[in-house]
Amino acid sequence: MKTEVIARLHRNFEDFVHEMDGVEFWYGRDLKDLLGYAEWRNFEQVIEKAKISCESAK
Repeated sequence: MKTEVIARLHRNFEDFVHEMDGVEFWYGRDLKDLLGYAEWRNFEQVIEKAKISCESAK
């Protein structure tokens, strides 16, 4: 991935970060748009696969 694309994505993600009790987080619906998913149902499948990966990796 090109350096300028990475820099742009980083700025975009930082624009949508939230913080609560010192913990940074992003809302799924914001990430959906940032990552270019048109519909929530398509992004929801990605989230489910990521959750399974995290559980497998412990």
